[in-house]
Amino acid sequence: MLLANYQFNEVFGATFRYSHENLEEGAFDSDADRLTFALLFTITQNLFFNVEYSHAEVDTTSGDYDVDEFYLEALLTF
Repeated sequence: MLLANYQFNEVFGATFRYSHENLEEGAFDSDADRLTFALLFTITQNLFFNVEYSHAEVDTTSGDYDVDEFYLEALLTF
């Protein structure tokens, strides 16, 4: 995995992540490359929002496919 995170100011930050997964179980082989980009927002001292987009390319013995995911996360600390 490769991760790069940059905090632009106290309110806004961004993260880029790349990961590669290799799975071998008997006759089943799978490789996956995933790219993720996240935007991090600080609303208050205790409330944070994370907006994330992820794209994965999966190669298996039974076929190849792509996966796109979108996440919206709210974090409340106390």
